[in-house]
Amino acid sequence: MKKLLVLCSLFLISLACLLTPPQKAAATSSVDQYCSNTNLETYESIHRNGTDYRQAFTPTQNRINNIAVKVGGNGISGTAILRVYTAPTGTDNPVLRSDRNFSNLNSPVSWYFNDFGNVELTPDTTYYLSLMSSVDYLYWYTAAAESCTSAGTAYLNGSQQGYKFDYATFGYSETTAPSQESASTSTSTTSTEILGTTSSSIARPTNLTAKYSNNDKGVALNWAASTTSDIDGYKIFRSKTYSGAASKIATTGKGKTAYVDQDIIAGETYYYQIRAYKGNSQSISSNIENVTVPADTAPAKPVNFKVVDKTYNMLTVIWRKNADPNVSSYTITLYNGNDKIRSKEIPATAQLYSFFDLDSGTLYKIELTAKNSKNISSSPAVSVGFTQLPETVERFIDLTRGVAAIVVIGLLLILAVSTLKHYRKK
Repeated sequence: MKKLLVLCSLFLISLACLLTPPQKAAATSSVDQYCSNTNLETYESIHRNGTDYRQAFTPTQNRINNIAVKVGGNGISGTAILRVYTAPTGTDNPVLRSDRNFSNLNSPVSWYFNDFGNVELTPDTTYYLSLMSSVDYLYWYTAAAESCTSAGTAYLNGSQQGYKFDYATFGYSETTAPSQESASTSTSTTSTEILGTTSSSIARPTNLTAKYSNNDKGVALNWAASTTSDIDGYKIFRSKTYSGAASKIATTGKGKTAYVDQDIIAGETYYYQIRAYKGNSQSISSNIENVTVPADTAPAKPVNFKVVDKTYNMLTVIWRKNADPNVSSYTITLYNGNDKIRSKEIPATAQLYSFFDLDSGTLYKIELTAKNSKNISSSPAVSVGFTQLPETVERFIDLTRGVAAIVVIGLLLILAVSTLKHYRKK
């Protein structure tokens, strides 16, 4: 009977494997507006210094980080110039501009322009996407209205047309961008929690020390543990003055009496105090210690840095904007193993970046550093991500997985029947 129970358990596990669909990562940065057409016979020829073609679109997100356009040609080479304007005509003050060189362009392709980093847009406001070329006969493919999400149409020299161009905008809303979930025993936070009500039943931590550490690139805090044994941990508070309002910057477990504050700004003075806590109750504060961060200190390492979206040829990362006003730019670098694939300097206002034209089913490492006006760079934040396999490969894997499960189920049924016959004979 025990053998029969084991066989039934294996049968149920195999059935669950067969019925459970593969899980896909949820996307945060995604297509906002687009037009797409499978008929590649309709297009407009973009000429050097010629007609001003534009495509109107109305974003629903407040950040735009990438734009794609579907183009083609007849063996041409040159430079494509993409701009976004706030009006259907005129060439003054584009919201963004990005150039792309091409060589021997023949077949229709979707080009991703991601050289401009992230640009802030006003949702529900109409913008105009312009594409120009340094040579004649760059084809910009057009689409029917029913294949588009955007309400805008194409414009020719400021005059509205009855068709739309093939394009896509990628964006996100800053207020809905996800925060990093820490897996360590110390968790940084952007909480505005302030000093709470104290309880005499919890002994305070003592002997707090604070000093800047070159090795850790932050303020190293150490303290003596509370003598109350059943506390939940410690809350670390920071303020700009001795008697100023202190806000919680981190928590630690009760067995951890050290913390490094790396979210700091060169030249600033910070005041620290520690409280033990249990549930909603807190001890009184430890002694207060202050540290002035050296003026030549590197910027804080970017935080909340992680992959939030992926396809078979794209990875998107997001991070929290550095609070240091002296940060002038970020450098983002893509690695495949130890090989550097590409690196780019992006604006200090950026909080999201996408890499395109990647290999499918590949593990990449991404590093992000902040650089200040003195050309001093932070230590790198690191994130990793797998690109997905193409859908055809995923379907093959799913099919193979299903067939394997069916074979296992069949074998288990045969064994189960044999076992039942064996017990009946007994």
